[in-house]
Amino acid sequence: MATRNGNRGDNGNTRIRCIMLEADGNAADLHQIAQTITSVVRPTRA
Repeated sequence: MATRNGNRGDNGNTRIRCIMLEADGNAADLHQIAQTITSVVRPTRA
């Protein structure tokens, strides 16, 4: 989660975390998962 200084740590370095996801289900389940992931990673406006 972003801190008050963006994604920079105390030492000034930028941290990036990449998470892989594997899902198995019907088309409706996968569509819902895709919508949820999109809403989570979409930047929010202040």
